[in-house]
Amino acid sequence: MNSKAFMVFFFAVALFGMVQSFGTLTTVAFDGALTIPLLAASAGTGLGTAIAVLGVLKLGAAALLLLSSQGARSNRAQRSAGDEIEEKKDGLFALIRSMDTLECGKNLVCELETKGEEALEQDEALILSLFSDRKFKKQVNPASAKAEYDLAAELGLASRNQVICRQRYASCPYTSDEMMGALRNSHL
Repeated sequence: MNSKAFMVFFFAVALFGMVQSFGTLTTVAFDGALTIPLLAASAGTGLGTAIAVLGVLKLGAAALLLLSSQGARSNRAQRSAGDEIEEKKDGLFALIRSMDTLECGKNLVCELETKGEEALEQDEALILSLFSDRKFKKQVNPASAKAEYDLAAELGLASRNQVICRQRYASCPYTSDEMMGALRNSHL
């Protein structure tokens, strides 16, 4: 069984048990090859939608880390591997942006960036790994689907104040602690 098929199987089994408490199971194709099973929240369940967005962030970060480690071992030029990962990040963030109607994903990224590295839990650091490339780039590409999340990360990093993040993303009724707690309780 290849690694992509294993990931699909593993996450499908893990999510199947959670479906009854949050909504229905939905499958989303990422980059035409990786299928990510997600929770689709019921109509009035804002936290279920937030958990789905955070789940995509977390799964996407794990998948991109896996791809980057595989790319580092391959014989392809380093530049083409980097470009491929950037394309996959953009596709991932297009999916996240389409689901993030309450801007809870942006609020989470902003609030997590206000913490010091030593205060981050492992799953929080995994999510922030999606933004590690900001340290090497001077500008955000405004045409990218990831741009709004890069700006949320920059706001958190610059302000180091969760209240500012909550004010900017006031449409999200949850704090980062509440969202990460719910995500951890969902075992995603």
